Amino acid sequence: MPMTNPEYLLILVALPIFLLFSLRSYKQMKKWLAAFDGTKIKRIKNLGRISVLSLVLLSTVLSLTGLSIEYEMMEAKRKGISIVLGLDTSRSMLAEDVTIPVKTSLMGGEYANRLNKGRLEGLQLINQLKGERLGIFFFAYRGVKAIDDLTDDYGACKYILVNYSLDLAFTGSNIDYALKTGVSMFGNDSTHKVIVLISDGELEDDAQMGSVIAEAKNLRKQNTIVYSIGIGGKEETLIPKRGPGGRKDWFRDGQDKLLRTKMNEELLKEIASVTKGKYYYAENKLVADEVIKDILKSATHVRTIQEPVKKEVNLAPVFLLAALLIWMIWEFLIVVRIVK
Repeated sequence: MPMTNPEYLLILVALPIFLLFSLRSYKQMKKWLAAFDGTKIKRIKNLGRISVLSLVLLSTVLSLTGLSIEYEMMEAKRKGISIVLGLDTSRSMLAEDVTIPVKTSLMGGEYANRLNKGRLEGLQLINQLKGERLGIFFFAYRGVKAIDDLTDDYGACKYILVNYSLDLAFTGSNIDYALKTGVSMFGNDSTHKVIVLISDGELEDDAQMGSVIAEAKNLRKQNTIVYSIGIGGKEETLIPKRGPGGRKDWFRDGQDKLLRTKMNEELLKEIASVTKGKYYYAENKLVADEVIKDILKSATHVRTIQEPVKKEVNLAPVFLLAALLIWMIWEFLIVVRIVK
């Protein structure tokens, strides 16, 4: 039975000291009262109180140790699909022209911007996975792998997606480099390979359009499918710069002109089309569920197997509840005078 905080067991050193002190005090008080006016202390009531306090202390300390029990259960897992999730982290993703349909505690989650909605789409997608191997990368001027090897540790993937330190220095993205980064993460993987690209599609330079499409065709040759999720409004908007306390300013270019951004939906559609994938526009809803459904439909060699999975149950609430019940039962017995 593992413990997360075994050092709290040292508190139990006080338990025998408490018992010895309480019993000695009981005997001494009994002697004094008998000598003073012949009063007799009710043994069951005093010894019962000592026992109850000891049990409450024991239960409380055990709850602090984080004691848990492990058990094994069979869990259905899908095999045969590898997914790489790419999130656009360019400056244009700070534009606040989206709606986030659910409350979130993401970093900076109080702002309904493209980046936070993209993160939320990623989290929703991860929640739908059942055994698929997953990789994550971020991209702006270049692609950065957040995970070296594909994994099914979805908890770690969620943490990285929310807490990874991002470079938002570039207004647009080099999506061709993003696609190269994504496909490189598969290595020699022979499973059904999928890249889920979450972006507003805005390029650092419109001249990159040709190289992006060329890279998409290269992915198709490597049997890699791209499902693109469009984030952002279809009309031009300014990019807010948030200061301390949420103070709002606006990003400007080198000539001190206000930066404007607009989602490049056509590019995202073209990337998906070239690779035989699909494009989704995340306007007023989350589309990650639809993406996973379509990925499963297109995968031809997916199999579901039962694997043993270890689970843990934290016993802290059980011990705290036990301490509370012991004390309540004792007080009830005193009130109804069962213990006199």
